[in-house]
Formats: sequence, structure tokens, C-alpha cells
Amino acid sequence: MTTALRCFPFGPCSNLDLLTHGTGEKRKMTKSDEDRRHNAIRDILLDKVKPKISNREFFSAQTFDATTLALEDPFAFLIASCLGRQTESERIWTIPYDLKQRLGALDVAAISQIPERKLDQIARELPNKPRFVNTAAKTILDLSRMIRDKSGGRAENMWQDRSPKQFERDLRSIRGVGPHIASMTSNLVIRLYGDVFSRDDLKMVDIKADIHTRRVLYRLGIAAENSDTAALEAARRLNPPYSRGLDAPLWCTFPDIEGTAGVAPAATTHLGWRVPPSVTVF
Repeated sequence: MTTALRCFPFGPCSNLDLLTHGTGEKRKMTKSDEDRRHNAIRDILLDKVKPKISNREFFSAQTFDATTLALEDPFAFLIASCLGRQTESERIWTIPYDLKQRLGALDVAAISQIPERKLDQIARELPNKPRFVNTAAKTILDLSRMIRDKSGGRAENMWQDRSPKQFERDLRSIRGVGPHIASMTSNLVIRLYGDVFSRDDLKMVDIKADIHTRRVLYRLGIAAENSDTAALEAARRLNPPYSRGLDAPLWCTFPDIEGTAGVAPAATTHLGWRVPPSVTVF
């Protein structure tokens, strides 16, 4: 267990042992103590950790040009997002660039007309492949045809003037996109494109409850247990206006909380949540 959290006082709870479950004897906290401690943790996550993560690091692909494409082309961004199940971040954000190199362009109308068998062969021949390559062609076709038929051929129209729930509902109709990927994509849209949803809508966007966010919230003593439900409730309580805003800083905090700082990047990466080497958490 790292002692990194000791450098930021939490009033009467400044000792790391008082911040985590199962790490020594804890003294009983008052409600005021607990509120002050939670507020301090939230402020560190949002004001000290989150601003350190640049978009170029956050959406980092294997090459500068691939990262640029993911940052500047909404269709490339959505292709990567929809293919991102259980795949390392750098590989996923590189796939749209590889596909563009193979096809000559990322054109929604042109890709939507490619026969699935042919696109499947192309996907299998890419230098970087998604983990679930068997369904990659269907995912890309579903996405491109949805953009063509429902969004006027423009990927950004999938989220503009719509609520997160509407956007996520459409995403979930795409092969291979479940609620976790759909919710995470909403947050990535906000991260990359700004306040495209209303403040009231933001309350509907939860964190992605996974092993990283669950464990950090539990080890900090904010979640009552290490479970999806407890993590979601804890994040909503910690940052009611927009709990999903805690997602990236929680991911970047995971190596320090677990004492795994310096481990191989693949051990702490996932779609959108790569721990940038320039970020020193806490």
C-alpha cells in the first residue's frame, strides 16, 4: 500500500490508515469528519488529478497521427469507442487509423455499403485488431449505417441536441455495445467535445463501475463494499452534479491505491482510461 495520500491532509483523517478499509485500527469518525474527508477526496480527484490528464494522453494511440485522427474525427472516435470491449487503449484508438489506411478514407456512406464478409476480412488483416474481431465488421457496419440513416451521415449528430440516454440507447442497438461501453462513450463525448448535454442530463451519466473504480472507491472508504451498486451509489454521493466526472481520476488513482505504480502499462489500461506517464497521482 502506497503512502502517497499522506501528503494531502484530510483534517482528523490525515493518516492513510484512516482512508482505507482493512489497513489498521480506525478511530470513529463523526458525520462532520466524514463529510469533510469526502469533500477533500472529491476536490483532489477533480481539481488536482483530472486537470493533469490531457486529451492527447487520454486518447493516446500508438502513433501521433492515429491519436490526432481519434481526437479530430467523430466517426473515428465512435468506431474506436464501439469496438473497445476489453481492449488496451492504445490499440483501440489506433484501429480507426489502420482502417483509414486500408480503405483510403473513413467515409460513412462508403463503409456502410461494404459487404459484411469483405469488411470482416479487412478487420482481420488490420495491424491492430479488437479483442472481439469476429463481430468487429458487424459493429462497424451497424454504426456506419446508423449514422447514415439517422444522423444525416455525420457522426457528431448522434449526440448533438440529444440526451445521454437517447445517445446510449442508440449505441446499445449496435452489435457488441453493451450498457458499460455506451455509458463510457457518453462520458468520452463530454471529455472530448465539451458540454454537449444539459446539466440535468449529466446527472443521468454514471461512472463505469469496474474493478478499478470499485476498488478505489472502496479502499478510500467511500463505497460500503466492493461492488458495482456500491460504487455507483458512492460516486453519485461524492459528486452529485456529475458522478461520471470522477471516472478518469479514479482510474488514474488506481495504481497508487493498489501500490502498483510503475507496473507495465497493459496492467492499468482500458478504452479511454490509460494512466498517462506524466500524471503523478496525489
